[in-house]
Amino acid sequence: MSSLLIGSSAWEARTPKAGGPSWWARLARAIVNEWRVRRAKAEMHALDDLVLRDMGLGRCGIEHAVRFGRD
Repeated sequence: MSSLLIGSSAWEARTPKAGGPSWWARLARAIVNEWRVRRAKAEMHALDDLVLRDMGLGRCGIEHAVRFGRD
């Protein structure tokens, strides 16, 4: 048995802590975030090269800019 379970029952070890969001909430947030990223990528790819260049981006930098912002 793991030393992490000493002093607690198996049920207590499996239940999530009350302070953080639930597993379902984190999954839903990740799905919504991925949907927003894909929508933003589609919008950026719809722009022409001149507009992208004015923003300081090339087509290859769209993914990074959408996910992490510009440095």
